[in-house]
Amino acid sequence: MQLRQIVAVVDASAAGVQAGWRAARLAWAHGATLSLVAPMALPDRHPVSRHGPSAPPVRMREALSDLAGTMAAAIGIRPAVAVDLEGEGGALLQ
Repeated sequence: MQLRQIVAVVDASAAGVQAGWRAARLAWAHGATLSLVAPMALPDRHPVSRHGPSAPPVRMREALSDLAGTMAAAIGIRPAVAVDLEGEGGALLQ
């Protein structure tokens, strides 16, 4: 069975990063595309909590982008990244 698309749900913990790397190795082995998605609950409804430069979703998006860049440099897999804003009707910060 050949996988074509892999979606890994990750967070900033060591276990979450390890899961992202395991998914990257699996994607590399199958020639599949990889998406890293981080679910995130927002602390409040204030716009700064979502969009400001120090907002948790923005920081998580930057962390995922850094991880994706490291994966690309190490094994040639460049995953798509997104932050799933829980409670926001399925909104994604890509």
